Amino acid sequence: MAINLTNDQNEDQQAEQTIKWAIENLFIGDRDALDASFAAARQADLANYDIINGSYGSPLGDYWGIADERIDEIDWYRAYLPKYLDAVLQTDTPDRDKTIHVYATGNDGYQWPTFPADYPYYLPEIRGVHLAVAATDPETRSIASYSNRCGPLPEDWSRERDGPHYCLAAPGTVTALAPQVSSPGRGELQPGITGTSFAAPVVSGALALLMEHFRGTRGHTEVVRRMLDTADRSGAYADSAIYGAGHLDLQAALSPVGAVHLGASREPLHRTRLQASSAFGDLGARMADIEVAGFDDQGFPFWTPLSALVTTTRAGAGSSTPIPEFSRHDERHAPATGLDGLDLRWSSFGDREGSAETRGRASGQWTLGLGESSAAIVHALPETGWGYGLGYEGASHLGARTAGAFGAHASSGLGWVSRSTRHALGERFGIDTETTLAVAIPQYQRDAIFDASASLLTAFAVRIGTPDTGLTVSQPLRAESGTAHLRVETGEMDAAARLYDDHTVTLVPNARELRVSLRHDQPAARGDIALEVSHAFDAGHVSGARDARVGIAYRMRW
Repeated sequence: MAINLTNDQNEDQQAEQTIKWAIENLFIGDRDALDASFAAARQADLANYDIINGSYGSPLGDYWGIADERIDEIDWYRAYLPKYLDAVLQTDTPDRDKTIHVYATGNDGYQWPTFPADYPYYLPEIRGVHLAVAATDPETRSIASYSNRCGPLPEDWSRERDGPHYCLAAPGTVTALAPQVSSPGRGELQPGITGTSFAAPVVSGALALLMEHFRGTRGHTEVVRRMLDTADRSGAYADSAIYGAGHLDLQAALSPVGAVHLGASREPLHRTRLQASSAFGDLGARMADIEVAGFDDQGFPFWTPLSALVTTTRAGAGSSTPIPEFSRHDERHAPATGLDGLDLRWSSFGDREGSAETRGRASGQWTLGLGESSAAIVHALPETGWGYGLGYEGASHLGARTAGAFGAHASSGLGWVSRSTRHALGERFGIDTETTLAVAIPQYQRDAIFDASASLLTAFAVRIGTPDTGLTVSQPLRAESGTAHLRVETGEMDAAARLYDDHTVTLVPNARELRVSLRHDQPAARGDIALEVSHAFDAGHVSGARDARVGIAYRMRW
């Protein structure tokens, strides 16, 4: 809403004096009722507005003489209309809900603002929601010659409580729709209009953008303080007598001040990552609708989609390369298909009979796997029969890792049982199967934003063919149960406490990867050669994903 004001205020001043004389001569009871009525009307009016821009003011003339008059006027309201004055000062309104008033400093070139821009100089009650705006020339980027300056601060001003100043500077030259006095509601576009009357609404609009940007999570006094604290005070703008808090810097006000921290652990956003195992499919996609609020050094929220902090790692040795692998003695001690993502180095102990090539597959063979922070003990899976084992990961969960607000101390225990079978279909032709059932029990840092329940997991492989050539259909390790719990800050505040939302996300992928592989091995030139072609449907347990590979490998013997 805009109100046109004329420069001739004599009639208004005469009417004001007449009204004041009438109020002074009312009976006390009538005056109290009138005071209460005025106060209620003012409160109802202010409740409709977050920001009121006042591009007007009284001419200064004898500044200190008028200052004395204004102080006398304030004293008059305290004596005759105290409730109305309290309503104007918003003394009974919470700071976060107070209407912000923005006034132009005036265009007389004086060293101080005009009235009512400088009311915070006299009235501590309105500090924090009452701003004065001086104008700068966009070409020189310094104070405009016509603009009144921000002036000095009163002796009782508290920088810690009230901020660097109640005044700041903003561009005062605009291209604007100027109203036509003779045709209300109509206007014409005029370039290069100058004045503090145009600098003030630049600040008012910037305040509205800040309120929208921070989604109404911060009170009005907090938004005003951020604008003042982030104002540009470099170079000449450091002269507070001219520029007050500095020059408006909207980009700085909208950007994080310092680092953004997440969660109760207050970990930096740039270090917060969750690298999830492919056993859970595309976990990040299932978090796509969840945002987490981080807070900058001023306690203002900035939102990040959780999916942007989550990546998926493919489990299993060699899963990222198409080159076929040859079996080695130490690999024969590894657990069944799908559990090779633990990145362990295996060694056997116990039964020492037999050749090195067959010992790892012997029934009853025990195998120990050791990694940098992991360990496992396995009753090796024979060519036909049962295998089982227990494992512990001290810094990951199924090879996946967390950092920052997701927690730095993820760990998990793992137990599994595997079954292998072989069915001969002829002299060289046969069917081999390996199936695995596992239980993973993770543990996450207590104050992390993420934790997960235990999961039941499966993996299997079925191969049909000869010892040299075979077709394999396999499913890598996949979660069949389990949920993740996320406790993320919303950016909202309740008094001084930050509010949280709780979310539950399933760990079960939305698809099941099936990989079909055709492999042929044969001796060649003092070694072995292997050719493998494979195609994965719903690769990574992600619906619609595909992964095709063709690879050849050669191993020389000596």
